[in-house]
Amino acid sequence: SRIYVGNLSWNCDSEELAKVLQQAGILAHVEEVVCDRETGRSRGFGYVTLTSIDFAQVAVQKLDGHIVQGRALKASYSQPYKKAGKEGPVEVAASHTKVFIGNLPWGVDDGSLEEFFRAHGKVVEVKIVYDRDTGRSRGFGFVTLSSPKEADEAVKSLDGADCDGRRLRVKLADTSP
Repeated sequence: SRIYVGNLSWNCDSEELAKVLQQAGILAHVEEVVCDRETGRSRGFGYVTLTSIDFAQVAVQKLDGHIVQGRALKASYSQPYKKAGKEGPVEVAASHTKVFIGNLPWGVDDGSLEEFFRAHGKVVEVKIVYDRDTGRSRGFGFVTLSSPKEADEAVKSLDGADCDGRRLRVKLADTSP
């Protein structure tokens, strides 16, 4: 019953996100809007807890693509994982479908990255990370595929692949420090 809400404006805090939920007719507890430790500014995403999986499903449907302050929200179920500890690296849950892509060419946008991954499965979400001050790509992003099998196949096929003259670094998200 925990969902992720992304693509929030940089000035959106937990109180503002709660207002957005209320306007959408969603009764939920806003856990937090994640902020930068040094600046205290929003990092553009947060987590919301609902009382049931059914309510979470409705919330994702209502919020995904909902326009707030000129930005289309991204809403999805929060991906569970175990944190790294003495026993070894991060162990991602079996439902893990998010892939990290590094060394992206500067001209790649969400649409071209989606097309690049489409041959490896159904693309659920694409997110290139941009510098909030300059608006330029930071050279990395994430693609969420519809199944763990598709994500694994994409990693195997695309890690080291050439994209506009650059060798991509592709791996499952949250698997490296």
